[in-house]
Amino acid sequence: MGIRNYLIEGSSGTGKTSVASELERRGCHVVHGDRVLAYVGDPETGQALAGPPEGADRIAWGYAHWIWPAEKVRAIAADTTHPVTFFCGGSRNFHKFLHLFDKVFVLDIDVETLNRRLDGRPDEPGFERAERALVLRYHNTREYLPVGITIDTAGSITSVVDDILAQLT
Repeated sequence: MGIRNYLIEGSSGTGKTSVASELERRGCHVVHGDRVLAYVGDPETGQALAGPPEGADRIAWGYAHWIWPAEKVRAIAADTTHPVTFFCGGSRNFHKFLHLFDKVFVLDIDVETLNRRLDGRPDEPGFERAERALVLRYHNTREYLPVGITIDTAGSITSVVDDILAQLT
């Protein structure tokens, strides 16, 4: 195992990318899971998939099959060249590698602020009406989120990252 590994998860619009960028700005080792690890695949087998089956809800199917390669997560987590590694992003197969993390932080926010953030992201998940409904449903139900330490991201990104760093072991 690496020295310390932490997962930062949350639904769309809760601030995963902003937290990752602030951690990097502070000199931390960060893996942007949604940018460098994620792909559409089977959450159980890890097999890459071309797209939804005929008749499937494209948006819901895409969310349900957004995964990370478990073997690559294991390899990065085992790297001891960094004292701490933060994995930031969403993965529907987190159950395959959750045991690798010293702590899991789940970003959360009130619905009004979430809607405001999603309104300002025209090229991101949750902007279009059908995606918004799904994002709000997942936000409400916490579906596809691991159990972890809840971090309220309504404040400044600086205070959010300060809160996370204060809770490291």
